[in-house]
Amino acid sequence: MNTERLKITNMISSILAIMLKRKATKVDIQVENTDIEARINISGNMEGLTKEEVEGFRKKLDNARSMDIEEPYWELSDTLEEEDLYLLGVMIDSFHLDFDGEYMHLTLIRKKEGTTEVE
Repeated sequence: MNTERLKITNMISSILAIMLKRKATKVDIQVENTDIEARINISGNMEGLTKEEVEGFRKKLDNARSMDIEEPYWELSDTLEEEDLYLLGVMIDSFHLDFDGEYMHLTLIRKKEGTTEVE
């Protein structure tokens, strides 16, 4: 498996582990991997999650992508805890996070090398 696919796999593993630790009983994952970007959609029932916790997730993910940080640390991304989500944030170009009181919907967008940021 190439490095880019491993990075995507590790990102999914981290988010899934966090959701399961938070007692999610249903998680849906969809990956769209094109020549331009990888788009990861993860939704799960996260009842009991507060607005403050959702904002905490948002703040941790809201980091500029950084190859300087990504390269030495990407292999750790499959073992991230909630407090380490900022490392996931430096591996993505953008994200969308919604919470309707029951389900959390998270989209991670990672542009491929050589493509320009669109979002």
